[in-house]
Amino acid sequence: MSYQTSHPSDTQALEAVVEKFGIPNLHLVIDLRILQDLRTMLDSDGDQFVAELLDIYLTDAPLRVQMIKDAAANGERTKLQKAAHALRSPSVSIGAARLGMMCQSLEISADNQLWAELSQMINQIESEYRNVVKFITAYVSWGSKKEGESTR
Repeated sequence: MSYQTSHPSDTQALEAVVEKFGIPNLHLVIDLRILQDLRTMLDSDGDQFVAELLDIYLTDAPLRVQMIKDAAANGERTKLQKAAHALRSPSVSIGAARLGMMCQSLEISADNQLWAELSQMINQIESEYRNVVKFITAYVSWGSKKEGESTR
């Protein structure tokens, strides 16, 4: 993988940690440049900001995924559109562009797609969401390990 960061060895270490978590095609799950840009943009507060952003995502996103599932189970197309939109924005903000695109497709398709097709889209979103959560878990683990090494 080729990410341009200010600390290439950090990226390689992160990729090794993520690999242990079994995330296929990391470069498709999360664009590390987004997180790196956020870290860099905020200088000394960047790490804390990214950690808080990811924590909020881990708290909020499961509720949004459940809203998608509930709307589909109840046959509520308008609620399905809103729920897909509500997951799309925070996903894109943390670099999960593919998940964001899947949510956008669901949002657009919710009006007129057959429920069987919408259900398949929702299953794909859930699968991708699980990969994003695996990444965040690995990223937080890597950050904690990195912080522990720097205090030695």
